[in-house]
Amino acid sequence: MQSGFQDAARNLESVPWAGPTLRQPFDAAAAGMQQVLESAHQQVVGIEQVATLTGWLAFLIPVTIVLVIWLPQRIRFVLNSSAAARFIDAQPDLDLLALRAMATQPFHQLARISDDPLAAWRSGDRRVIDQLADLELRRNGLHRPKLQDARRPQLPASTGAQVSTGSTNGVSTDD
Repeated sequence: MQSGFQDAARNLESVPWAGPTLRQPFDAAAAGMQQVLESAHQQVVGIEQVATLTGWLAFLIPVTIVLVIWLPQRIRFVLNSSAAARFIDAQPDLDLLALRAMATQPFHQLARISDDPLAAWRSGDRRVIDQLADLELRRNGLHRPKLQDARRPQLPASTGAQVSTGSTNGVSTDD
C-alpha cells in the first residue's frame, strides 16, 4: 500500500503547476503507512516474545515442581528402602524393624496391632513383632521374606514397577 501512495505521488508530480502541491498528501500518507508498518512489526515481535516466554513457563513450572517436591521425596524413599532391605536377612532384623515401627508409625496404626506394642515387643511376642515389622516394611515398599526359604525380601510378581537398589544382594523395592 505504501508503494501505491508513492507511485501516485510521483505521477501527480508531473501535473503542470499543481503537481508538487498534489503530491504532498500522498507523501504524507506514504510516511504514515511506514509508521503503521513499523508499529505492526513491533507488535508482532512483542507477541512472539510473550508466546516464547509463555511456552517456557508452561514447561518449566511443572518440571520445577517435580524437581523440587517429588524428586527429593523419591530419592529419600529409595535410600530408606535400600537401607531397610540390607537389614532383612534374619528374625532379629525383623525385631529392629518392629522397634523402628514403634518409633515412627502413627499411634492409630500401632493400636491396630496391639493394645501395648512395646510390652509385646519386650516380651518377644512373635505375632506382634511380625506385624510391626510388616508395617515398617510396607512403609519402605518391601515385603517380609520367608526366612526359611530366602535370606532377603522379595516383591510379589503382581506388583508393578520394580526399582533395583543397585546392590548385588537381589533386593528390590516397589513404589
